Amino acid sequence: MFLAGLPLIGNPAFARYAPEFGEGEGTVQEQVFADVQKGLAGSTVESFSRYFGPQVFIQLPETEGAHYSAKQAFYVLDLFLHEHKVLGVTLTPFGLSGFNPYASGQVTLFTRGVRHDARVYVALVLKGDRWMISHLSIR
Repeated sequence: MFLAGLPLIGNPAFARYAPEFGEGEGTVQEQVFADVQKGLAGSTVESFSRYFGPQVFIQLPETEGAHYSAKQAFYVLDLFLHEHKVLGVTLTPFGLSGFNPYASGQVTLFTRGVRHDARVYVALVLKGDRWMISHLSIR
């Protein structure tokens, strides 16, 4: 396990990587979760938006949550990540051998001069032969 960056305000975001998650050989689901983790840590939706399903449920702080098309989900998350600096994120995958894989963890955000922690949840669904993000929640 190692940390990239420093958890100080103004420095690059950090992400915790466990060797069994996101590095080396792994399942497709693990790669999706690793890309989401890296993308959130770097505030780059581009790094995981290719996994958005045709309808993605997005739930963010101070919102009710809604279903969006893949393009809409990209812009909603991109705007959120530009307004809320991500200081750190960890994700732990669950249910990788089943039909409903998901990952959950913590994200530390810096918004309007205030640092706070939130839970992050990502669920996948199999569409054809591709695993796609069906739900992304930061609460």
